[in-house]
Amino acid sequence: MDTLYSVTNMLAGYCLEPTAWQWLFDMADILSVEKRLDAKMMQPSCIVYSEGRFVLDDGVGQVAPDRRFCPPEGQQSASLGEKSLVWSLGAVAFYMVMGNCVFGNRGGVVMVPSSKIPYLRPDMPELGRFVASCLSYD
Repeated sequence: MDTLYSVTNMLAGYCLEPTAWQWLFDMADILSVEKRLDAKMMQPSCIVYSEGRFVLDDGVGQVAPDRRFCPPEGQQSASLGEKSLVWSLGAVAFYMVMGNCVFGNRGGVVMVPSSKIPYLRPDMPELGRFVASCLSYD
């Protein structure tokens, strides 16, 4: 039986480091094949766990964008590219591990070049550096 579990309901705030890495690897695998995706599709409600891996829900195009996971340029551009997608991946990973969204639940819309980048827990240094690099304004 193929059961789907939303990342939002399953992991937010309780995600262990190996699971976060698996999610990042699974998303990278999907994104290397699916060229049609943009950052507006990368939000927890569009990501499910199925048959031992994370996948994008088939109804992903029907979900309204969640501003908490939109990159800084998300409000100005109708079409977001690879840079924006990487930022959104970092925002979702942060949410999964920490249980709250970046920038006080306001997402990238409030980010400016001088914003301090949020950092994960100190017991996950490699993952923390990776997510911080994804969330870089540049």
